[in-house]
Amino acid sequence: MSHYEIIYGGQIFVQQLIHNVYVEHVATLDNWMTLPEMGYVIASKFNLVFIALSLNQSETFFPLRSPPPTPISDHRMIVIAFVNNCHFVQVYLKPNSPIPPPSNLWRKYCTEEARQ
Repeated sequence: MSHYEIIYGGQIFVQQLIHNVYVEHVATLDNWMTLPEMGYVIASKFNLVFIALSLNQSETFFPLRSPPPTPISDHRMIVIAFVNNCHFVQVYLKPNSPIPPPSNLWRKYCTEEARQ
């Protein structure tokens, strides 16, 4: 069983995540990004800190299998905000802005290397 199958409870859900990532043209409703599920996929794939902001739930996602680059000034970060209850936009935080806490799933499922 893969790392993501353990986190998300099975192969069917993981296959849906993969389906949502690979879009050839225009993303239809069944390809829309879902959070928090895609947060770990994005952070792990691109080895960066991924932050999702919304009125309902804001979270920080770290890579599950590797630590972000060091020193901390080299960390790449992508921040998105959910707006108008229908889409995400990229936003840029001011230096030293507070960020939301990491998800409990990260603490439970990240590798020892990612904790460093």
